[in-house]
Amino acid sequence: MPNALTDTQIELSGVLLQDAEVRTRPMGDDNTAMPVLCLVMQTDGRSTAPVRAEQVYPAAMRGDADRAARALKKGMRVTVWAPIAELRTTLGMSTRIQVHGRDTQAHATTPKEAAHAHA
Repeated sequence: MPNALTDTQIELSGVLLQDAEVRTRPMGDDNTAMPVLCLVMQTDGRSTAPVRAEQVYPAAMRGDADRAARALKKGMRVTVWAPIAELRTTLGMSTRIQVHGRDTQAHATTPKEAAHAHA
């Protein structure tokens, strides 16, 4: 029986901000190295934050992932689909992270970009 949560997809269109690349991520119980096609795009619409899209390929299809990456160049228009249940939000360059339930606070080092500005 279909699951409405996993079957619901989001569709985003936009322009690639950089050439696509393939990274490797360990996945599954045995940590199999899986090729992941990675895109960063500026979506159509009101959002100004770039969107990162990842497509996991089976381990034996690394060549297909590499070919796809070589074909996806900065400035190209693309559309991606993803299950809503798999959406993730990344808050880049967070300025503070507070630990709850403890007396201490986690302190991070100065981000590289900020450190370079003071050099």
